[in-house]
Amino acid sequence: MSDREPRHGWYVVEWSKERGRGSVESQVGRVEFDGAIAEVDDFVVGEPVQVELERAGDGYRVRRIWPSNLRLPGKDVDTSSTPALEKQLEEAILAEMAGKGTCFQYQVKSLVEQTLVLEGDDNRFEDDPSDVIEITGVGYVALPVFFDCQFFRLATAAERNHVGRLTEITAQSVVFTFVEDEKHFHFVEGSGLRWRR
Repeated sequence: MSDREPRHGWYVVEWSKERGRGSVESQVGRVEFDGAIAEVDDFVVGEPVQVELERAGDGYRVRRIWPSNLRLPGKDVDTSSTPALEKQLEEAILAEMAGKGTCFQYQVKSLVEQTLVLEGDDNRFEDDPSDVIEITGVGYVALPVFFDCQFFRLATAAERNHVGRLTEITAQSVVFTFVEDEKHFHFVEGSGLRWRR
């Protein structure tokens, strides 16, 4: 581990999709893994992962690895026909999302003039909402009016590809993913974000 603040759990410290090799690290050490046993191929260095180990000689090897941040399976999916999000726009969206955590539940408050407003709460909306997410320039919505939420983030390449099969996607299309659980992913395509927490 580096001199940074210690982290608990497994994190990706190296990953190359081209070589199909990577390594993970935790407080118990560092272990390399083969991309063939990974459940996805779009790992990001620094992201938390879940790891199963098995004995191999005097040490251990990774038997299975998958992201802690659930996402649609994307291994071996050709995403080359779907334009990636414009870098400057991606950085602006990530800056707006930085340091904010999702609530347990969200509900749609309104969809007016291409702006989707969602209210989030951790207490079944018994009081005022804990946060408000506004997605502007909305062109595509695929989510329930009320849902549980584990993660809210930018879509992965595989998720952009999935949405791109359902609606037109350009480099200016911001695709957001709400993850309810491992089987329920909800998507919104828009152009901007305001998040008040």
